[in-house]
Amino acid sequence: MTPLAAYTFGGLALFSCWFLLKDKDIRYALGILSLSGIGLYIDGPNSVLFGTFLSSGWIALNQVVFKV
Repeated sequence: MTPLAAYTFGGLALFSCWFLLKDKDIRYALGILSLSGIGLYIDGPNSVLFGTFLSSGWIALNQVVFKV
């Protein structure tokens, strides 16, 4: 995969995960965070998994902060 395609797919994964999980419960974000983390551990460096991991972690963190 070329670097341009990797960054494009990673950005699309980050944006779509943020858009789909924005108003959901924290359990969805934590589930996707753990699954993408396991996928990163097994698969190695992957831009789509990293974008999903980053955005779901950010959403989970924001939901925790808003509930406090």
